[in-house]
Amino acid sequence: MKPISVVGSIVALVALVTGCGDSPTSPSPQRGLVRLEITGPEAVEPGQTLQLGARGVLSDGSTIDVTRQVRWEVAPNKPFEISAAGLVTAGQRLGEAQVIASYVGSPAAEADAARAVRDLFVLPAGTYRFAGLIRNEGVPLNGAVIILKSGGRVEATGTSSGSFAFYGFSGEVEMQIESDGYLPDVRRTSVSSHRAETFDVGLTPNVAGTYALSISAAADCRGNLPEAARDRRYTVTISQHGVDLDLAFAGLQRSLKGTARSGGATFTLPSNPLTPPVLFEDFAATEDAYTSIAIFGSAAVTRVATGFSGQLDGAMELWTITDWWDGPWIRGGAGSCQSAGHRFALSRTGGYR
Repeated sequence: MKPISVVGSIVALVALVTGCGDSPTSPSPQRGLVRLEITGPEAVEPGQTLQLGARGVLSDGSTIDVTRQVRWEVAPNKPFEISAAGLVTAGQRLGEAQVIASYVGSPAAEADAARAVRDLFVLPAGTYRFAGLIRNEGVPLNGAVIILKSGGRVEATGTSSGSFAFYGFSGEVEMQIESDGYLPDVRRTSVSSHRAETFDVGLTPNVAGTYALSISAAADCRGNLPEAARDRRYTVTISQHGVDLDLAFAGLQRSLKGTARSGGATFTLPSNPLTPPVLFEDFAATEDAYTSIAIFGSAAVTRVATGFSGQLDGAMELWTITDWWDGPWIRGGAGSCQSAGHRFALSRTGGYR
């Protein structure tokens, strides 16, 4: 019988062990880590814990567990804590934050594979995040108040650059959008998953209030009117019922109808060929004649810092009557300015109501 070689046996044993394959927890130089993924549920309930994991995808398509080879971080203002081992502990505040896993194992991962980021929510079971962007006339509605109602639950939040987010809602909800100077906009929708969408609205201005109204003749025909008739000033009060407006003139017992629209309003100053228009006031009187100023047409105004401003498409005319009892009105005999460019401006004096 041949003697057993101890040296040969050791060499064979070393070769056998070496050939058993790569470590299950580390990529080899031949199989580099090309992608890092965070594993585990997307939400944790308030006051509960959750274990997250990290998975590395290798260049040959296989995967390995690298949970203990990553550094765990959470973005600021987090509603939960995370340990060095990836254990998440949630507080009672609902919300979300980004979890960041950075691979620190060996050998090094490819440059774009060393970091993974994922949102994690703190939510009661069966509820979701409802978020979005509010745009009014295509512009983000900053500083608006969004009120969400579902059953007996009511929550409110403000918008930052038009964005908002609610947590812990599900089923049918009512969303009310409120912004200074506008009527509330109410919408109904359903929340059955995490939502983040854009809501384009056209809020109706809250026009009601007291204003100083100025009507000025257009530049191209101001010379057709006496100087005193070119610029008129009135105190008016606007009452609003939805989009319907009533504009009342102080001291004149006159009123106009209007319609609030997105970004402004329109007003109708009616006229009748045989009778004086609605906006008709005393202007001058002599022994032989009596003169009034008539203003009519349609005015469209848009929202500005001081109130509303726009143009009147119509006429500013002086109507004269020579027989105070029976004579007909003579339209424009003492001056007339017909144009689409008369200035029509409403400046707030009593604020919105």
